[in-house]
Amino acid sequence: MAHAGGAPTGGIALTGFGAFPGVPDNPSARLLEAMRTADLLPSGTRFRLIEVAYAAVPPAIEEILADPSAALVLTGYSACATGLRLETRAHDHCSADHADAFGFVPRTGSEIRHYRDQLRADLPGIAARVAQAGIDCTLSDDCGAYLCNYSYHLALGRIAALGLNTRAVFIHIPAIAGTPLAQTSAGAMPVEIMARGVAMVAQALAAATPKA
Repeated sequence: MAHAGGAPTGGIALTGFGAFPGVPDNPSARLLEAMRTADLLPSGTRFRLIEVAYAAVPPAIEEILADPSAALVLTGYSACATGLRLETRAHDHCSADHADAFGFVPRTGSEIRHYRDQLRADLPGIAARVAQAGIDCTLSDDCGAYLCNYSYHLALGRIAALGLNTRAVFIHIPAIAGTPLAQTSAGAMPVEIMARGVAMVAQALAAATPKA
């Protein structure tokens, strides 16, 4: 249930995705596991691994937002990412070229009809601070047309519809250095460095979110 006035309870929620066709070992799942054990985020941080299935995303987002955190950080792998990529917008188009992990192919038409922009968080400032710490971090306005974009568009829409103050962002991550996936990806990063950067983003979002 959403809290009165849209006030979050505080804290951070962090999500990652499981395996999908062509990526049996998803870097975002590995990142999530690394951040569970690293002393980088406050106690009480919630971690949620989401199946790469269009049917799995809505109930996962609803469950997370039923007890809203100050910050919601969604993460997912991109073969094109060379570092952390903070996504500034998402749209309502899902590509029919790529089935989810269960073989489902969405039918949303061939054109983007609606964008949701992340305007409530200072993403340029956050990206700059992470980059100043020596971690590759940039902004992107192209979240793709697969489950990453779908989950971000849905999360931003539900936060608005429920009147929550939660600050949300999607972070595309590269392959993890030293893994087989790194050989076919545009970039790779040690998981420890990746975790530090994602933690910085999460903490910055949580600090900027109005409390009850």
